[in-house]
Order: sequence, then structure tokens, then C-alpha cells
Amino acid sequence: LRRQIELAPSSKCEDMDCTEYFDFMVPTNVMQKFFSLNPPSVTSHRFCDLRLKAILEKLAPIETIDNPHVPWLLAHYKASMHSKYRMFDNHGELQGNHAFDQASISSPTGPSFQDGLLARKYPRLSAAQIQMIRGHFESLIIQYYAWDDNNLARARKQKVHEVNGWYGYGIGDEVWRQAEAAIGALFTNAISRQSRGAWTCLIGNDHGEQCILM
Repeated sequence: LRRQIELAPSSKCEDMDCTEYFDFMVPTNVMQKFFSLNPPSVTSHRFCDLRLKAILEKLAPIETIDNPHVPWLLAHYKASMHSKYRMFDNHGELQGNHAFDQASISSPTGPSFQDGLLARKYPRLSAAQIQMIRGHFESLIIQYYAWDDNNLARARKQKVHEVNGWYGYGIGDEVWRQAEAAIGALFTNAISRQSRGAWTCLIGNDHGEQCILM
């Protein structure tokens, strides 16, 4: 396996293609709390693993090199950004030997009625391309919704600005609003209230003890 698996710190991963598939070994109490704070509508969502990953990164660095005492392991498979861009340029069509990888970033149902309406309003994009932008936005929103407002606001500012700049002012704002409404509908008000402030750091203190999950 040494020839196939590379262990890399965050400083190196930042220059690599985006993370696509994850395998975790996570303490039972963390998983129990995760499922208690996220309803089935969230835990069955196709981007639920990204929410779990964001929470784990909040609790402690997912770095076996930088922090060998963190009680979990992260392994991931990376689909190339070239493959993603090629799929977007081809309006969502899967191509070649990487079709399975590309399927993981496409919608299983295809463009929605909303995507079609926005494509007519913003003709530089097809409905399939808007659907892919929507999916990307949803994958960001579900990571932070109802528990990490700072990172959610930061992601919104960056991605909406990018999409508006590339494809026309306003398209990013509209898709983000619709995507956030869709993710928000997965949560009840009670669950959202419970999630805020529920996750605290697990990094060891001066005595080598870990913080207790609140």
C-alpha cells in the first residue's frame, strides 16, 4: 500500500485536487452526537459526509502527521479538477474512464424546473450547468448550516462572487439563496437551535487530556 497511499499534511493538500471520497475511524461518542443532532433528512443527504468532515475538522485537526493523538483517521480519494471542469464544459455529461468519478459531483435527477428558469434568465449557462453550480453550493452549505455561521458566510461571499464574476451578476446570489433554502428545509427549528454551539474542541490541554464534548 505504500506505493498507492500518500500521507500528506494540510500544507500540501491545499495544492491538490478537491477531496471526493472519505473513510473515517471516529469515536463512538462523536458519531452518536452527530446522529442525534442531524435528522434523517440530513444524514441521508448525498453531501452528509462533508458535514461530518467539517465538524471533525472543528473538533481537532484531521492530521495524523501534525497531530498524531487525534482519535480518528482520514483517508480520501481525489477526483481530478480537470475531470470536473471537463464535465461542466460538457453540460454535465459523463465522459471516458472517469465517468464514475464524475457521477459523484453530478445530480442523480438532472436539472430541475428552477434550473431551467434560471438558464433562460442567464443564457450564458445551460440548465445542466446551473444544476452543477447548485450542487456545489449545497455541498458547501450543508457543511456549516446551523452550527458554523462564520464559515458559512465566508463560503457564500467567496463562491457567489466567483459565479457572478464568471457568468453574470446575480446568478450566484439566486442559486445560493435557493440552495440555502433547500438545505434549511432539512432541519427543524429545534434541531437548528440544538446544533448551535454544540461542538467544542477536542484538542488536548496542558495535561494531555481531551476536551469533553458539550
